[in-house]
Amino acid sequence: MNGSRVFLAVTTTLVVGCGGGEAGVVGGTSTTSGPGGDAAACTAPLVQCPTGCVAVLLDPDNCGGCGKACAEGQVCSGGNCGMECTGGTTKCGDLCVAVDNDPKNCGACDKVCAEGEVCSGGKCAWDCTGGSTKCGDGCVDVTKDPAHCGNCATQCPEGEVCSNGLCSLNCAGGSTKCGDLCIEVATDPANCGACGKACVADEICSGGACALLCSGGTTKCGSKCVDLATDPANCGYCGKGCDAGLVCSSGVCALQCTGGSTKCGNLCVDLAKDAQNCGFCGKACEKGEACATGVCSLVCAGGTTKCGSMCADVTKDPANCGSCGKACVGEEVCSNGACGLNCVGGASKCGLKCVDLAKDPANCGSCGKACTGEEVCSNGACALVCGGGATKCGSKCVDLANDPANCGFCGKACAGDEVCANGTCGLKCVGGTTKCGNGCTNLNVDANNCGVCNKVCAGGESCCTGKCVLACGGCGNVCGQGESCCGGQCKSVSTPQNCGGCGITCAAGQSCCGGKCVDQLQDAANCGACGNASNISNKVDAADGKLIGTYPSGGGGPSRTVVALDGNFWIAHRCDWDPNNGNCSNVVKMAADGSQSCIIKNAADNATLPFVRALGADGQGYIWAGTWNDARAHKIDPELCKVVLDVSLPSNPYGFATDSKGLMWNSQLGSGPYGAIDTLTGKVKYSVPNQGTTAYGVAIDTKDNAYLGQWGPCSGGLYRIDGQSQALSAISPNNPGGGCTRGTTIDTDGNLWTAYWTGGAPSNASKFSGQNGSGTFLSTYAIGQICGGVGMAGDSSGKIWFTGTCSNNVVRINKDSGAVELTTALPGSNPYNYSDWSGIMLRTRATNNGQYGTYTIAFNGGQSNATWGSVTWDAKLPQGALVRVYVRSAALVQQLASAPLCGPFTTSPADITGCPNISPKQWLEVRAVLVAKDAQNPPVVSKIQANYQN
Repeated sequence: MNGSRVFLAVTTTLVVGCGGGEAGVVGGTSTTSGPGGDAAACTAPLVQCPTGCVAVLLDPDNCGGCGKACAEGQVCSGGNCGMECTGGTTKCGDLCVAVDNDPKNCGACDKVCAEGEVCSGGKCAWDCTGGSTKCGDGCVDVTKDPAHCGNCATQCPEGEVCSNGLCSLNCAGGSTKCGDLCIEVATDPANCGACGKACVADEICSGGACALLCSGGTTKCGSKCVDLATDPANCGYCGKGCDAGLVCSSGVCALQCTGGSTKCGNLCVDLAKDAQNCGFCGKACEKGEACATGVCSLVCAGGTTKCGSMCADVTKDPANCGSCGKACVGEEVCSNGACGLNCVGGASKCGLKCVDLAKDPANCGSCGKACTGEEVCSNGACALVCGGGATKCGSKCVDLANDPANCGFCGKACAGDEVCANGTCGLKCVGGTTKCGNGCTNLNVDANNCGVCNKVCAGGESCCTGKCVLACGGCGNVCGQGESCCGGQCKSVSTPQNCGGCGITCAAGQSCCGGKCVDQLQDAANCGACGNASNISNKVDAADGKLIGTYPSGGGGPSRTVVALDGNFWIAHRCDWDPNNGNCSNVVKMAADGSQSCIIKNAADNATLPFVRALGADGQGYIWAGTWNDARAHKIDPELCKVVLDVSLPSNPYGFATDSKGLMWNSQLGSGPYGAIDTLTGKVKYSVPNQGTTAYGVAIDTKDNAYLGQWGPCSGGLYRIDGQSQALSAISPNNPGGGCTRGTTIDTDGNLWTAYWTGGAPSNASKFSGQNGSGTFLSTYAIGQICGGVGMAGDSSGKIWFTGTCSNNVVRINKDSGAVELTTALPGSNPYNYSDWSGIMLRTRATNNGQYGTYTIAFNGGQSNATWGSVTWDAKLPQGALVRVYVRSAALVQQLASAPLCGPFTTSPADITGCPNISPKQWLEVRAVLVAKDAQNPPVVSKIQANYQN
């Protein structure tokens, strides 16, 4: 490029509208370029480097990547520096080469083939043998070489592999994708058992494990185990390759296959059982399938059972417990094929599974304690070697004498109904053992099969001479109620040291409640003490009143909930007993499925959020939280999930509601005035003297008048703030003494509803006119199903919802008759919410039923060092509508979802060079958030463009 810098753009044209339509990509271009030559000039596995096309798998100056040089004396093998060559290659000087097919080192180092010859099977020849194809001066296997897939001229696109001579995203026939190759990890010494796991010198790969000897009737040829009867590269003996057009049949090169086999390419195969050619040539079975009578089907081994398209262990799978489709519920686990609350047979409960802490590498000695690297779990301790006569197979210690998944040697699984006895698969057990399922066991001492198969001894019992008896550490040693036998001693399983089972230790600060380790500061079912169910949120279907889900709220004392324009809901935690603890007093964003998206613990100035008592949302999609202790409001960007503005208030906030002009009115419970924040500017616009009153909930009518629930003096009515003059007045019902007003909402007719606090007595709900701006009292209804009335909300169907703190119910009321239509009991205790917990006020008053839409697009800068400069877009914004743009970047497209957002930007072009962690990165995500003031006039965004340089 001669030192010049080229600015590049990636552009996508799109039209995005709110209000239920889909985003459509109607045209666009993607342009990339960069220094360093034409990347297409290098053919895989060569890689473009500044010095040209380089074999990074073998080049010690560029080992695994451009410029990554090996130390002096080391070689590069498989893209890794080391002292020895692996994967069947030979050290020639400072290079590792495949002497089987390297024309410059054919059969031995520096043995060069003559011009026109190729190296095939370690010998110079004019034609390729062993089923390989001559491409240039090399012999390649066109069935799996991504640079010559199916023929010499076909190269697979980036990200695809060559499987059975066809380019594909996935490997077939049980092979595994390692980089851009399909590998048989059961036999490949460079990838033995797993990608990149190479066998050392003199070892071969057999059954997915490195060993010195071949098994299963195969013979060691170089670094591989092969079948001399059918291998065209080693036909009859090692190194004997068949000429082109010939196959290897019964160890002899011939034109035709014998013994009932069929010629498929250069191989003789049995179409009835060959997983690579099942039924006909080229028909490969998928991973996990086997070929039987010429049909691919899932075959389960090692004692597992076929359940649909998967193999399941029905003895411990909670989704298929005892039989396919039989799922355990709630906190139950599956132990020995039966659902229950406790594990039996010496297993321990870890989450919803029963595990053997003595040998489970993911739960070694205690739940969650995982062994690392090459360690195994032996007798409850992580170690590099197995003890007690067990053998290391992968990350587990197994008994090769009776393990049906590793019978005799690692990876040897018994089939069907076979058992493993003395290291041999068969249909009978030996040595005084009895076949139970797919295992051999001693019925005299096996607590899972005591006396007869599948008879499981209860917790605390042992199997003594074929009978279940209470015993711990020996027959007759009885454990008491609530105890388990731990290491031969009876111990309580209700302590933090043995919580729910032996050796299950609770973390610091946790308590043991009902056999589970919990944090009583945050656990919804054990808040402050075991069994105290609180600190949860409940989601109810407005159509039928059914409970959809119950979720931990993420803090202490949840008392305000708001449903936002984007469908997420927000919870504010009052936590007056520990207001400066961010784990207790905070604001939590919950996704529609009930999962916690984020927890906000600090203000914009990084101060804590003490005693959050008000929560609301504005028409632009921002969330507002009011902290009572320091009399402040905090504007939260829902995309960034953080506070972006702090506003000091003239009073202690208790409730928020936004009108159609963007003014957010707050109630107060103290001595200060009522007020309104201009959500567009973040400034306090009005301050209305309280005239000796205090209030709880707040709602807005169709004329933008604010109504606040009367708390003091208590008369069961409303305070009204005129939207034009800001004059304060009181409205009382015709039946004084009905209780103190807390929650307040609006219905689809524009009328106002209030909830009356009555202590432990049945509560009333009252309706006031909100259509003409007068707030005239209309009617009061006695709701016997509710006591301690607090929460009041409307829904889009015109129904009214009512909750009370001492009834644990939610009730749906007909807005016209006041009749109770349904009652739903809520889990937990003391439902406590009186903000806009259905989102009806936000959608009818703040946005006029407007919508909130999001469009996200990822741009590829083409190189890892792309420097992103700006983002531009075209927008049509009706009055009151807006678009907010956010950006984030990552090295890989899969990492974008976890990268931090930067923004918002509201004006195009947007200079994003000031965003932290944006450059240099290859990928950029642009997110456009659209908000409509009116659903009939949505905003439209098009031609989003990201500009970068490299």
